[in-house]
Amino acid sequence: MTTPVFGVTFGPEVIAAGLADIPVSWCWEPDTGVIHGRENLTDEQNKTLDEVVAAHDPTAQLPNPVADLMQQVTDLRAEVAELRSKRRKKEE
Repeated sequence: MTTPVFGVTFGPEVIAAGLADIPVSWCWEPDTGVIHGRENLTDEQNKTLDEVVAAHDPTAQLPNPVADLMQQVTDLRAEVAELRSKRRKKEE
């Protein structure tokens, strides 16, 4: 299986660049890099889209908020355990 030219983060990157409402599609041919509808864009929109394409990493993955939250909980538990240990030593 080949790596698509446009990975799962491409849509959010297009939106983040201020192009949320542009009338284009890249979903039909993600392996080719073809973006349909560019003729409907202004020169500025095409330039911005070119910049998004150039900066895009097709292997990037969407964040996993559940895993991130669980890591924060784990880190916080470790910090609390360390503080308790220091407190016990201080009280001895």
